[in-house]
Amino acid sequence: MTMRKPIAGLIVALALAACSPATTVATPAPSHSWTFEQGGEPGVGGVPLAMAGTWEQAKGAVSLDGGTGHAASLDRGPIVTTESFTVSAWVSLPPLRLIGQHVFATAVSQVGSEAAAFFLGAAEEGHWSFGMKDADTNQPGHTFRASADEAIPSADRWVYLVGVHDAEIGEIRLHVDGDPAAQTAFDTPFQAEGALTVGRSQANGHPSNFWPGAVADVRIFESVLDDAQVRDLMESTRPTTPLPAWPATADGLSVLNGTYEYRMNPAESIRLEEAFGPEAEAAGFPGDGTVVMRFVDGLWQQYFLVDDVPYLLNGQAEGDGGTYAVDGDRVVFNGSPYATYRWTLADDALSLTLLGDLPDDDMVRFVTEHTFTRVAG
Repeated sequence: MTMRKPIAGLIVALALAACSPATTVATPAPSHSWTFEQGGEPGVGGVPLAMAGTWEQAKGAVSLDGGTGHAASLDRGPIVTTESFTVSAWVSLPPLRLIGQHVFATAVSQVGSEAAAFFLGAAEEGHWSFGMKDADTNQPGHTFRASADEAIPSADRWVYLVGVHDAEIGEIRLHVDGDPAAQTAFDTPFQAEGALTVGRSQANGHPSNFWPGAVADVRIFESVLDDAQVRDLMESTRPTTPLPAWPATADGLSVLNGTYEYRMNPAESIRLEEAFGPEAEAAGFPGDGTVVMRFVDGLWQQYFLVDDVPYLLNGQAEGDGGTYAVDGDRVVFNGSPYATYRWTLADDALSLTLLGDLPDDDMVRFVTEHTFTRVAG
């Protein structure tokens, strides 16, 4: 009889301990946040973001054109990229505007002199991704990514992205819509001394990888958020307003809008097949080859058709592309590499003349050796 009461008390104590709120770690407050209720005004942390390019304000979000629109801190970004941190953002991806091209774009990053220390968004072959670099360079071999499912564009869907840098265990992790999606080992970060950016990243010291959609509720945490905290954060920050409309085209960018083609002669088609190798031969080269130049409200793309079908490699149009700016009779291509051309357009005939030098002879030859004829737009 004397043993029953202590045993019962122990059972109750264990039960209470099991359900005690003390076993749940609350989600920490962000060190910095931006709600985008009024441009780039800060919510927490006191770091304003300067809006630039083509963008439009929506309630609790900004809509970016994918060619120029972005926001950036006026001084060095607030993240110590060599230590643990978590970055989160709600993003949208409207239907793409370029032929056969997956999304390769950054929603949030903190940049250095040449590249970004981290980038949250979509990367190779259009997959949701959180990546970091081990050096301030865009040379191959310095990028580490945690990549998840394909980033499928949708006109009516918000997606919640969270990137975690766990410096203690040497790992980066990606969460998509509240669920763990990918992780990869990484223990060699560098400190990015440049701006924190929303809507773009940086390559070779130039703005790049502009986000073609909307961004809402960006938050930075100076710690590692666990799975439960990420899910709680998603539920507490979910946007309640409709997706914002695509921003209007910036003045001057639409002057070149359209698709322009040049039909290659048989020798040129053979030369292209030899340059690209077995993949081009499998796609039908040498065949009836066409070089295409396409301009869409600040985005440019140069690619190829074979027998009137886009030549795709890993789902992307083989060629080059990026953003552009127009300054009178000059167009600046912010692709890889960066180049300035003088353009003339008369009776649907487009010519581009290179100003300066470029290391990529093939890119220059395909763009400048011929006159392109407008076929659409």
